[in-house]
Amino acid sequence: MPASTQAALDYLGRRLDELADAFPTTPAAVDVVTLTDDIALERPPGGPARDARLAAGRDVRGCEGRA
Repeated sequence: MPASTQAALDYLGRRLDELADAFPTTPAAVDVVTLTDDIALERPPGGPARDARLAAGRDVRGCEGRA
């Protein structure tokens, strides 16, 4: 394996370790309020216009990302 590939893999491994350290490891460590706020902010692609088409039973294929 080329040295540059090994260096890249080593870097990615270190970054994954850093990210893993930032996540809670027990249920008690999870901030439920922040978690639910983050979930509430998520919206599917297409937004309200897509939601209206879905509610009307119309075909929504291909409308991802359109408002």
